[in-house]
Order: sequence, then structure tokens, then C-alpha cells
Amino acid sequence: FEAINYGAKVAQTVGGDTVALVLGTANADAINELGQYGATKVLHANNAQFDQLSTKAYANAIVEAANQVNANVIITSYDITGKAVSGYVAAKMKAGLVSGAVDYPTADFTVKKTVFSGKAFANVTITSDKKVVSIVPNSFGITKNGGAAAVEAFAPTTANATTVKEVNKVTGTVPLGDAELVVSGGRGLKG
Repeated sequence: FEAINYGAKVAQTVGGDTVALVLGTANADAINELGQYGATKVLHANNAQFDQLSTKAYANAIVEAANQVNANVIITSYDITGKAVSGYVAAKMKAGLVSGAVDYPTADFTVKKTVFSGKAFANVTITSDKKVVSIVPNSFGITKNGGAAAVEAFAPTTANATTVKEVNKVTGTVPLGDAELVVSGGRGLKG
């Protein structure tokens, strides 16, 4: 909800609509609730393939959705999924990227972000036409505005993902002479 709320405030600044993208199976009530946090439209890719994180599939779907709605600003959360996907999305869209944002962008799209493990801050200006901002969770308040969002089915054509079909474990030991790397531990000889 925080990313949608943030996106709605950015949309007010730069002009435009706030479109939320839901990937995978989701509760219809939860999807409809997104309008209360600022989304004007929700695209739902109701495909079980998206129930497990696949950076490539998620990023391709986000880029396709952004192109479909002519989005110039993409907002993600700076969590495990956002960290994996944001850079990929920015590269595919030839967009500027700010990860770890802790404040709203200014008129010239300067965004405050954390640096040095959150011990300092930097102001980064994105000058490209397309922008990706990944926000630090729990940095912004969440407010409901009581709005409603139109929900549309979204079927990305680039939803290809690599899936692991089988994992084979090697059993036995490698002879010492054939090992690429030998790690030794124990007591030193004080010499």
C-alpha cells in the first residue's frame, strides 16, 4: 500500500494516473482495496507463474505494463523483490534509477536516498524521461483516500520464466588431488 500511496503523490506532482500492477493470484477484495490508497487503475496478471519470484518474468511484466499505460515513473518497494527487479526494469526501459528513496521527488525530480547503510543521505536527480524509484519500506505514512480503482485483466506476453525442474545432489567425496580448492582449518603451529 505504501508504494501505491507514494505513487499517487508523485502522480499529483508530475501529472498522470496511478496504475498498480498485481502479479500472480490474489484476493479480489485486496485488489479492489488498492483504490483506497490512491490507485486509479489496477492491472492484474492472474497467472500462477507469478506466485514465485522470477526476476526476469516480473521485470518483463512490469516493463510491458508500463509501456501499455505509457508510464514515465515506476515505483517499487526497496524490499527483496524490488531490489531484484528495479535495476532490471530501469535497464530495459533506459530509465534513471534511485533505489532506497526516503523522500518525495522535488519539481526537478531530485530524490533523497539513503547511503552508507542508512548512516547518510544523498540527493539524486533523475534527468531521463523514464524514471524508476524504489522506496524504503516504512518511510512514508499510508493514508486512505476512499477512492475506487478500475480493475483490468493483464496478460503479459513476456511472462517467460526459468523454472527449475530437477535438483541433483552430488554424493560421495572428491579425492584431494582432484579438488579445485582445499580449505584447511585448525590449530596453527606457532612458527
